[in-house]
Amino acid sequence: MEKEETLHFRVSGDFLTNFVRDLYIEGRKLNDVIEILQVCTVGDMTMEIAQGIILGKYKLVGENNFYLESDDKDIRPYSKQIQEKDIKEIEAGWISPEGKVYGVETYFCYNDHSELAVEIVNALDLKLEDEDELDDPMYILEELGWLKFTSTWVLMGHSDGLKITKKQKEKLIEFVKFNDKLRVPYALQLGYDPDNLFSYAKLEMMEELMITKYIKNL
Repeated sequence: MEKEETLHFRVSGDFLTNFVRDLYIEGRKLNDVIEILQVCTVGDMTMEIAQGIILGKYKLVGENNFYLESDDKDIRPYSKQIQEKDIKEIEAGWISPEGKVYGVETYFCYNDHSELAVEIVNALDLKLEDEDELDDPMYILEELGWLKFTSTWVLMGHSDGLKITKKQKEKLIEFVKFNDKLRVPYALQLGYDPDNLFSYAKLEMMEELMITKYIKNL
């Protein structure tokens, strides 16, 4: 009778951390991945710690005998990922109050903004405080103060209290000054009125409140 051999495996914390994160990124349910991680560590891990490892708060370090280290990552499934864009290289999109830009290189129709709004709201988990409000993604972005723009015009929501931010103004100026996709070179229509066409030099001189009056989505 052949003698049985004992196999020994060495697993690094880095490998295990990346393994469970990849499962989550590729679409496995969070609770399922937590269970897998707990099994891999012989169940000696709380659900809270396991979730923190998968979502990027902690990482496992060591081999076979693991310990935790802080890990400042933001792990999301592919369906919850969206990339910021350089406003000089796109034709249309949205600008957040913090000046973050999400957009498309070529603008075809209204649906581009609508579909992009769905991606943004889903990826960033955006919602309105009043649960009775409409859950339409376009409406949510407008009510949260996001600007909607194309190579022709820029608009914002019409609710009281909304005002363009300094960061949004800076992005608009950058868009008008450096983007070669504009329908009218170095100028942008504020709001629906085609007569309200402003150059980047004019925008630089305008106060945020004055720009807001033109671009309110009325």
